[in-house]
Amino acid sequence: MGKIRHKTDFKKSLRDAQGPLLKRPYQAPPKPEAQLFKRAEDACKELAAHDVEIRDQALADIRTMLRWLEVTENHDYDLSVEFAKLWRGLFYCMWHSDKPLVQLDCADRIADLTMTIKSWTLRTEWIAQCWACLQKEWSLIDKWRVDKYYSLMRRLYNRQLQAQIEVHKELGDTDDGDIALAAFCQPVLDLYEKGITGVASHITDIFIEECVAVEMPADDFTNLFLQFILPVLMTSSKYHCERIYDYVWMKMLGGYKESDEVVDWLAEIEWDDLLPAIEASALDEETKDENRGLLSKMAEELQTFLGQVDEHEEFVEIDDEEELHDIREAKKRDIVIQHREEADTTAKKMKETKEKRIAQRKMKKAIEKGDDKAVKGVIQNAKKHGVKLPQVKKNKKKGKGGLSKLAENPKDIQKKKSRHKKRRI
Repeated sequence: MGKIRHKTDFKKSLRDAQGPLLKRPYQAPPKPEAQLFKRAEDACKELAAHDVEIRDQALADIRTMLRWLEVTENHDYDLSVEFAKLWRGLFYCMWHSDKPLVQLDCADRIADLTMTIKSWTLRTEWIAQCWACLQKEWSLIDKWRVDKYYSLMRRLYNRQLQAQIEVHKELGDTDDGDIALAAFCQPVLDLYEKGITGVASHITDIFIEECVAVEMPADDFTNLFLQFILPVLMTSSKYHCERIYDYVWMKMLGGYKESDEVVDWLAEIEWDDLLPAIEASALDEETKDENRGLLSKMAEELQTFLGQVDEHEEFVEIDDEEELHDIREAKKRDIVIQHREEADTTAKKMKETKEKRIAQRKMKKAIEKGDDKAVKGVIQNAKKHGVKLPQVKKNKKKGKGGLSKLAENPKDIQKKKSRHKKRRI
């Protein structure tokens, strides 16, 4: 039998073995933000997974990260870089979403991440990286995926407008409020300046609709028009300016057929505050020469619009400001509806002219071919659309086989064909 070792010998040997470990310097555990950002990088990879459950879990993790950033303010990380990584993952999360309901649900949850952040400084940085990612990746989107990205952009811009309304309620008409509004508008202005037509054009198309959807107050809309629409009209390309005129300005003046909800919202706009700003923008040195004419045209149309509102004799007799305000809004609504009816009549005439030209072309081709059935079909189709085809005049020039290229009616073609056959015999 071996010698039995004493208990103290075991303690001594253990102390000798742990000696190098005890002499090591103290290492602090990793910071919670480091672990969180490491989890965010993993979540970006999971967002591109084919399984819906994995993508949903990654979205939940990103929402947790954004809430944590709201709690702590002392972090040593560049949030612009981290947010850019997250948005690249969110872009491909939308890319891998298939079927309409899944796509719309994914777009809603991605857009709701904006409202998770409560601080307007972090929120503006998040929105800036959002539009920067869409601008960078827009050329990769094919025609089969473009619709779901349009729906994503609509929801993102809707949440951005909601955030702007909240900031204006919090800060009011102060310098901080103007700075916050400028920070929200700048990422979208960059899209127009850098010539990304797809993203910027869609924002132009949905601008009025989303302002109505979020029930934007008249003061907020005036500030947004002055800090977003006017700078675009001053410095952007002719294509964007004409598109804003067609899809924003004409909608404001009732140039398109809109719902009653839109008309009621448009009647509340403070038009008197917009006229001086538009006139000043037309004369500003920074305005492009090719855009001055359009701004002057907008100022003239707005003067005419306000002149129609001021023509009421009732305004002179009423002293109560509230009653006067209600009457002016009612008059604005009537003028917008009248402009809308005039625009509908013009559009109807243009449509009839277009259909008439198409019918004439089809008629000409059918007569040249000598097809009676095709001619009758063109005439019947034209009658259904309310198009009256004029009488076709004779043409002296001869076509193949000695037949005239145009005739008064299909029967003349058959007669000339039979005469030509007899001559040959």
